[in-house]
Amino acid sequence: FFDIPLTGNTGRAGGLQLPIGIPSNVNEGRFCVDFCVYDTQNRISNIISTCVDVLRLGTGALQISLSWDNSSDQDLYVTDPSGTEIYYANPSSSTGGELDRDDTDGFGPENIFWTESAPDGEYTVEVDDFSGVSSTNFIVTITGPSTTRSFNGRTSNGNRVTVARFTKSGSNLSF
Repeated sequence: FFDIPLTGNTGRAGGLQLPIGIPSNVNEGRFCVDFCVYDTQNRISNIISTCVDVLRLGTGALQISLSWDNSSDQDLYVTDPSGTEIYYANPSSSTGGELDRDDTDGFGPENIFWTESAPDGEYTVEVDDFSGVSSTNFIVTITGPSTTRSFNGRTSNGNRVTVARFTKSGSNLSF
């Protein structure tokens, strides 16, 4: 049982976000949450059920993940320091980079990672609107040994956008 107060940021349209943390030892699978909402006069809503699918993604020395806001097919591309482009048609690199999830029907995630060590040098991260929809908002998260950065962007009409360029040197990422 949790009591989550609504704030002034909650709109009258009924939008509600529930912060749910998933421990790192939870395996892949599905979990569901049932909840209801009550007001200051103790009027209670119907019970609402929502389910979440938990996916385990590859992690390690470097991880780059993409998610987006609709049911389109967006693709993550990462060019590593060797010049190899990692994406759905070329899911691995001789440097150890690997695409372990290619989501073709919406929301993501797509994930490229290096387990043991990622080579030093320049990386380019891009997102491609494979499905060619009118507009899709996305977020890319880049996680290195001592840095995590997120980048928001938008694709539209089949275009491919450069999200970030960074240089890895030892345990440092420079954007």
